Amino acid sequence: MSKITNELTPADIYPGAAACIKSGAEQNAAALFAVAGAFAYFDQLRVTDSTARQAGMAIEMKVFGDLTSDQKRAFKMVLFATLDPKSPSFKPVCSAVEQLGPPRYFPTYMVQHGMSAFLGGSGNGVNPSFDAAKGWRDSLTGFLHCP
Repeated sequence: MSKITNELTPADIYPGAAACIKSGAEQNAAALFAVAGAFAYFDQLRVTDSTARQAGMAIEMKVFGDLTSDQKRAFKMVLFATLDPKSPSFKPVCSAVEQLGPPRYFPTYMVQHGMSAFLGGSGNGVNPSFDAAKGWRDSLTGFLHCP
């Protein structure tokens, strides 16, 4: 987590989570998964093409697809325990993600995933009137369920 910044996209972060899972560091993977998920949620809120909003899930499927059943099971147990609001690890994860702040990158990975990118839609794919502060708060409460 100490190397994660809000300039890294979910496409950058999810592979690190998968590497942690493969090395048995599921707790680190859970924290990385929380960050990547919050960033992807934020990006879903700001892109204009609804067909692009599944990019985060597509990356997850690709990156985590080669994990064994045992690795997936072990990770899910740790992830659910970590992100349980009653867990002692929940608030520190929320705090760490919140302190990163909203993403400071252009969501190219998501915009290029949508049909507008293929059909030559107008604009750059991001809502110009998007309220980043509200979107970040919604990401923390809507995805992570932080207080």
